[in-house]
Amino acid sequence: MTIFLKIYKTLLLLSVNILFLLVGLTIRLIFRKSDSRLKMQSLCSMIWAKTMCRILGIRISIGGHFKNIQPLFTVSNHVSYVDILALASIRPSVFIAKHEIRQWPLLGWLAVLGGTIFIDRNSKRAAWNALFEVERALSSNVNTVLFPEGTTGDGSGLKEFRSFFFDAPIKSMVAVQPVSIKYICMDTGKNHDNTKNISWHGDMQLMWHIWGLLGTKQINTVIYFNPIISRVITDSTSAQSRKILSSAAYISIKSGLVEALS
Repeated sequence: MTIFLKIYKTLLLLSVNILFLLVGLTIRLIFRKSDSRLKMQSLCSMIWAKTMCRILGIRISIGGHFKNIQPLFTVSNHVSYVDILALASIRPSVFIAKHEIRQWPLLGWLAVLGGTIFIDRNSKRAAWNALFEVERALSSNVNTVLFPEGTTGDGSGLKEFRSFFFDAPIKSMVAVQPVSIKYICMDTGKNHDNTKNISWHGDMQLMWHIWGLLGTKQINTVIYFNPIISRVITDSTSAQSRKILSSAAYISIKSGLVEALS
């Protein structure tokens, strides 16, 4: 039965993604003003993510200090592409992602049409342009999401945060929302951490990982919203400020990973 479930989900996912690809193209044609287009793209991304979660059996439990306000500079730990679906399904957002994703067939096109801000870490000029795009999104009252580890991990701990993009909430006077994500109860009745079974990292092949995930009937996801960091640091240099803010977010997310399972 598993193979039939996988084939059924694959066909359903292809149909849904092609539909949203057409929706994204329509939004791009209709909305000429960048701020209006970005808001519609973020809203469309939320509806797309909710649909994807429904198909993949991703059930989300929200814990902690959730506040549905805009804009926020959301930062989270990162263990899988599933993180994007889970976070995008909660509220309209645009994501900051590595530029390689832009080249992915279908998913890369959807990311572009969803207003994703791409980072090329090998180019300082491109990084500064991406930072400007983040500031523009926040000034347009659109929530932005960053995975400050810069890559996915196996879920056993947090990698060191990159602080560069923490300049955006400081300059835009926007609060930072640290978020901790954990995966539990994957096709089991036990309440234990299954993050390692969901994680996609290292040299794992994306298509094979997705194919394996399609056989999972249910993925229970805990999104723990840690206290918002609203104090804007102005009594130090820009580099010091973003490092202090980055460190505060790191400590908060690490603590939230424990709270998520309690």
